[in-house]
Amino acid sequence: DRPAAVSLDERQQQLVDWLATSPVHDPLIARQGAALLLASLNATAAASVHASQRLPYAAFDAHIEQHAAYPLQVADLARIAGLSIARLHARFTAECGMTPMDYIRQRRLLKARRLIVQTVLPMGEIAAQVGFQNEKSFLRVFKSWTGLTPTQYRQQHEH
Repeated sequence: DRPAAVSLDERQQQLVDWLATSPVHDPLIARQGAALLLASLNATAAASVHASQRLPYAAFDAHIEQHAAYPLQVADLARIAGLSIARLHARFTAECGMTPMDYIRQRRLLKARRLIVQTVLPMGEIAAQVGFQNEKSFLRVFKSWTGLTPTQYRQQHEH
């Protein structure tokens, strides 16, 4: 859309060199070569834009880790990403196949799993540290996620 210097990768440069030095003077080959080059340039640009526009998962993870004991809302993650709640929801499902709340729950459960294995904290304390209102709901959710109760999980992962 805007004039700018274009960096070519090795394959793109080979195509340009071949087109420039080709002894074949066929307009169809020239058009096809130009179309191929443009398509590869467009794909490269789209890939770099997509990578730079990915959601800030590291920032989300740090926020969830730091505030896991407190009520977390999708609005918190939307604020971090600089997006509306609806846009964040759409991007989350497109990029990682889950809703933002599912992501928050997963990060809380990963923290709980780490606390279960690395500490001797009682399950009620772990439940509180990862944002569950009571130990019973924590036990139910953890078991549905891992297939084991937190106590069974700790016993299986003792050193």
